Parts: sequence; C-alpha cells; structure tokens
Amino acid sequence: MAPQADASLAELSLSISRGSPVPLHHQLRHGLQGQIEAGTLRPGQQIPHERQYAEHLGISLAPVRQALLDLVRQGYLLRVRGKGTFVRDDKVVEKISLLGSFTDSLRSQGLEPQIAVIRAGSEAAPRDVREVFDGRPRRLFRLDRLASVAGGPLALLTAWLSLARFPGLAEQDFTRVALYATLDRLYGVQMGRAVSTIEVVQARDDETGLLQLPPGTSALQVLGTTFDQDDRATEVSRVLYRADRFKFSLESHRVGGELKHVIGTAADTPPFPPAPAAAGRARRK
Repeated sequence: MAPQADASLAELSLSISRGSPVPLHHQLRHGLQGQIEAGTLRPGQQIPHERQYAEHLGISLAPVRQALLDLVRQGYLLRVRGKGTFVRDDKVVEKISLLGSFTDSLRSQGLEPQIAVIRAGSEAAPRDVREVFDGRPRRLFRLDRLASVAGGPLALLTAWLSLARFPGLAEQDFTRVALYATLDRLYGVQMGRAVSTIEVVQARDDETGLLQLPPGTSALQVLGTTFDQDDRATEVSRVLYRADRFKFSLESHRVGGELKHVIGTAADTPPFPPAPAAAGRARRK
C-alpha cells in the first residue's frame, strides 16, 4: 500500500467512533472528503479497497460501501472497472477553439494520455457523412480511438476521411502518431478551420462500455467538419466526451469591429455543414 494510503487509514482510525450517534458511513464519508480537500489523498491517487477500510477501522463493509458510493456520486471519487477507486482529477479543460493537438491539450494540464485504436479501415459511410466529401464516396476511411489517462477513459474520437485522397492511412500506427500530423507529413494537408456543434446525447451501450460508464449515461458530443488550407472539406469527426471529466472553454473575437464567435449554436450550424457559417479554428488530433 502506498504511504499516502497508510497515512489516510491511520488518520481515519482516529476520527471514526463506533459509539457516536452519527452513522458510520457519514463519519467515513466526512473523513475521506476532508482528506481529499486537504490533499492527503491526491487527484488521481488510488484509494484502499473497501475490505481494507473495513478491516483497519473495525467496521462492516456496508458503511464503507455507502460512504464510497456517496463520494462517487458527489464527484470526489471515480470507480474504474477492473482497476479500483481513484480520487477524481479536476475536469479537463478542452479549448475547442484552439488550433492544437488533443493530446497536447491534455499534456499541458499535466496529463499523459494513452490512445487505443478501436478500428481503422475502409467502411461504408452514413449518407450525412459522405455528402460532405467531393464525389460523395460510399466508402471512407474510418478511425476510432479511445483517449485515456491514468484515472480512466476520457473520450471516444471518430474521424472519417477520403480513401482516394489519403491512401495508406490504415497502415499508420495511430497509437503513436497524431492524425493531423500524419496528414501534414504524408500528404501536405494542413487543417485550417472547423465548424462544430455540441450537444448532450445518450451514449450507446458499446460506447458506455468503452468509456466505463453505466448504461444509459449521457455524454457530451461534438460533431464537426474540418477544412484544409484550401478550404476543402477534409474530415468529418465525432468526439464523445465523458461529461463528468470535461468542461469546455469557448472564445469570441472582435475582428474589424464585428464580433466573431468561435462556435455557433446548434440552430445556426447543421451537423456536418459544407459551408463556412460559424467557423472555429481546427483542433489537431
């Protein structure tokens, strides 16, 4: 057990009183919440297992489980399937107006992301996706990735691109290389702007499984079309963020006396707009 966990248990043993009229789960919840707020338990740190608390404090499992469940619901703790319970990190701030890398955005906040490729290959595209591209091709290259940090999954990223324009993408290792950097390096394509919409959606069962969320959980969805340096539609993307782990930062700018918003409302911009209605700067992936 980590030294911090030992110190946490020792401190709790002094504050839990089995003879108090205050229910044990209230006492334990209050003690753990105080340790999190005081920094005794740090963001991202794994806490002891339920049985360890019960044995060390001399109480049954029931109040331990109730205390931990309360702290999960209140946003202090995060349960990761198959790994354990962790002190929740502060929400990741995603500046969706910024021309930068998704992974670089996480690293700037002291987080080291891991990228897992879920699928990468030719696939029949939905009609609303293929209509964005020149010639409306029936099949496109689809890239699905899962972005995680030590505390668990953060987001699912899906990208659709032209097979004819970008041959050989399936041979790239997107666990190690970024998509936009690959387009620049291999094809000389640089992203110039993106048009996006944000909405809250109910994640599908397969998505909640990957994001380690309970079935039926809502998530933040960003749908977008990204244009290259020649203003040619190049990518259709869908990013599904864990709503409990992200908050968004939006920007507006005054240009030539006119206020320009980085992202328009859903009423202003259709899901995959082919024209520059309310444009933001593209985010590298």
